[in-house]
Amino acid sequence: SSTGKGLQYQGSGYYGAWSGAVAIDQTEYYTMLDFEVGKQSVKGIFEFGMDDYTMASGEAIHLQIVMNGVVIMHRRIEYTGTGVSSSPSDLSTPFFVMLPAMSNIVFQSKADHSSSMNAYVTLQAEEVTNG
Repeated sequence: SSTGKGLQYQGSGYYGAWSGAVAIDQTEYYTMLDFEVGKQSVKGIFEFGMDDYTMASGEAIHLQIVMNGVVIMHRRIEYTGTGVSSSPSDLSTPFFVMLPAMSNIVFQSKADHSSSMNAYVTLQAEEVTNG
């Protein structure tokens, strides 16, 4: 397994994805993960993170999931801390997601902050079964 934009099969119906560090800023949404779901729907849990030490109170990070070209989830999380010791408490909250078979899924992020900072996303998923 390695970092990158793809969903990687781990065996026994389990998958993982790790974006690694992705430099983001306020100019656009940056792609963190981009993959096709196979012939079996998956249910999963994902978590975003970022190096927020340069953010000021009131600035925010924007997170979104795009499925087949349509935004299906968007979250704006405002930074309320000051420096490395404080960060948005709900940024580290895991999110649950169901991803339909044969869908293109893109995880994206941008920040209100003008300078570049690193953002990350991890996803763990398993195939949906009838059992």
